[in-house]
Amino acid sequence: MKVMQKQLSTLILTGLAAALMLLSPGAMAQSECPEHFRTIPLTGDARFCQQFDDKLPATLSFHSIVSPDAALSFYLEQFSDVQQTAIKGRQVLQAPGGDWVLVISADGEGSQIDILVKKSGEE
Repeated sequence: MKVMQKQLSTLILTGLAAALMLLSPGAMAQSECPEHFRTIPLTGDARFCQQFDDKLPATLSFHSIVSPDAALSFYLEQFSDVQQTAIKGRQVLQAPGGDWVLVISADGEGSQIDILVKKSGEE
């Protein structure tokens, strides 16, 4: 009986520790999304952002509940001069001069959007 109680206590404490880690500010910072990544706007419903931008090249990936077609329309409205190609079911947008690349993929009932900034437009 005591062994079973000890195992149950260990299981409960492990679960609580995991829950506290999820609620920590560091974990939440990973999923908070900015309005823009460098000079590129994110869709208004961006969530689950993963950002790696200490130095160039810099990346940001996020999920949007809008369809890939709606996400594509959003970005084409923002950037009328981009080069657009379809590769393996994904929409790829590239800035003039190759400063950045944006990839839109179907993801469940929404879209995954990956942004790669290769260089700042000021270089």
